[in-house]
Amino acid sequence: MYAQGVAWDPRGRYLSTQSSDRTVRIYKAARSQPAVKKDTAQEESGVSVPATAPSPAKVVYSKLVTANVISSAPGLEAKAASGPVQTHKQKLFLDETTPSFFRRLAWSLDGSLLVTPMGQFYATSGPSSASSSSSAPMPDDKENVAPEHLPSNCLYVFTRGVLNRPALCLPCGPKPAVAVRFSPQLYKLRPTETTPTFKLDYRMVFAVATFDSVLVYDTQHGYPLCHITGLHYASQTDLSWASDGQMLAVTSTDGYCTFISFAADELGEPIPSCDRAQLLNPPAVLP
Repeated sequence: MYAQGVAWDPRGRYLSTQSSDRTVRIYKAARSQPAVKKDTAQEESGVSVPATAPSPAKVVYSKLVTANVISSAPGLEAKAASGPVQTHKQKLFLDETTPSFFRRLAWSLDGSLLVTPMGQFYATSGPSSASSSSSAPMPDDKENVAPEHLPSNCLYVFTRGVLNRPALCLPCGPKPAVAVRFSPQLYKLRPTETTPTFKLDYRMVFAVATFDSVLVYDTQHGYPLCHITGLHYASQTDLSWASDGQMLAVTSTDGYCTFISFAADELGEPIPSCDRAQLLNPPAVLP
């Protein structure tokens, strides 16, 4: 299958792709030795010299190796009135029948999170349905499926330290998500009595484009900051932020672009650039 989305880790370690075969592939850049070439005058003696003097600050990568292939994860556990706990492995992403050529995943600014669109989530109907969980349709069985067993569209958030299974599932409404884009700004945490979704010293904001709507999330809360609909007549395809994080461009297959403007501090209080650089380049680098 063709890759429909590509995202480069801002820390220069991973390259991630998402394709219609329901997989997200994480490639790791493999370090190599500095290139060498033979000196013409010394070719007969077989002595080789470096083409350029090696610099310890410059890392040369020669190839990418597969680090992870993400396609499925254990489903929700359901315990019947009598019997063992049952778990079903479920496919995380929608298949190639989804009418879109785009699955634009994105890394966060600090490289700590990877957010993937085109997710699907199968939820149980509660304790009362646990006894009938064995007769529920398997995730890949799409024929004659009752509405309560249909998957919900979602985003999956993976942490850098655990890329083989999602850490968080975020809803995106009745239509699948096709693109995720992080704002280039970092924001100060907002006062709240609830525990932040991710324990960070700052907030990162990201926009999500579905077929017919735009949602804006942040890393502090588990719900969208805003939900915008009715922008285009046809399916939306991509997003792009302005450098100050106050404008968001949305594209669609109808041939138009829409610009969404946010008021100052509407998304939060930006962190000054001098502090931002320190937060994004901590002494303890991520793996």
